[in-house]
Parts: sequence; C-alpha cells; structure tokens
Amino acid sequence: MIVLGHLKLAPPEAVFFSGTFAPWHEGHAECVQQALTFGLKLVVCPDQSPWKNFQVHDVEELKMQLAGKPVWFYAGFLQTNERNPTIFWIKNLSSEQRSLLMGDDAFLSLHKWHEAQELVQILRRIYVVPRLGDKNELQKQQEMLLSLNSKLEIHFLTHHPFEHISSSLLREK
Repeated sequence: MIVLGHLKLAPPEAVFFSGTFAPWHEGHAECVQQALTFGLKLVVCPDQSPWKNFQVHDVEELKMQLAGKPVWFYAGFLQTNERNPTIFWIKNLSSEQRSLLMGDDAFLSLHKWHEAQELVQILRRIYVVPRLGDKNELQKQQEMLLSLNSKLEIHFLTHHPFEHISSSLLREK
C-alpha cells in the first residue's frame, strides 16, 4: 500500500510520473500512453514550482486529459506551498514503488536534482520516454547512474511524434 498524504493505492509496483505539467501537452500524454502500453501501474503527480504558474484550472484540465485512463492521480503535492524534491517523498515508499517515468530531458538532468546521489541509489527503475536527447549523452548518463546504483533498471521507451513539444516553449507563447 502506498501512502502519500491522502493517496492510498493497491499496486505494489507503481511508477510515478511527476512534474509541473504546466501546461499539459501531447508529449505528456504520450508518456502516459507508453507507460500503459508497457503495462505500468502509473501514478501522475502534478507538483508546484516557484518558476512556473500552475493554476487550479490546470488541475481540472489534467484530470480531464487522464479521464478514462487506468492511472492514479495524486494532486496532494499541489496543496503544499513548499519545495517538494522527489527524494523527500519517494524514500518513504517501499523499494518496489521507487520507480519513475520521465522524458529524456529530465533523465539527462537527474544528476542535478536535489540529493541526486541518494535518489539514484534508492531508485528501482527509471522509464525514459524520448524527447530530443542526444543518444551519446543518454548513454553517458545511463552509465553514470548505473555506477551509483548497479541494480537500477533503466528502460528506454519508443520514439513518438511529440518529442519536440515542450511546456517551457508553450508557456513562452
């Protein structure tokens, strides 16, 4: 059983897809679709960022985008007005539940995340959906992360037509 605030889930091997999703776009939807195709038990966790504006209507839009899909939605991180690095909450989960889904841009910056070394050492799996990451850089990052945690499983999912879409670029419009 996973307990994150008010979130209680039955699947013992849930995979967490967190981010500001500000705004949600086809690339995010593709991440969800690939996770479901891969048979993952997915928990979508929108979160706040001091650099991005995520409004209540964005949560409702996100819920509508996920409606009818077999995913769990946890908006509890949005209710706190404080920093919420992944390491703060994921270390409270069982080892079977310490898996993340992310785009390759997030994967390439994982070593810069808060307490990144500890985070990598406790992760079980990372599922990486392609964006526009350089193949050689992705390989180097994989090797570096595996040097920190040799038991970590890293799965690269398939290319898709929405790799060029970025929330940052959409916010600039």
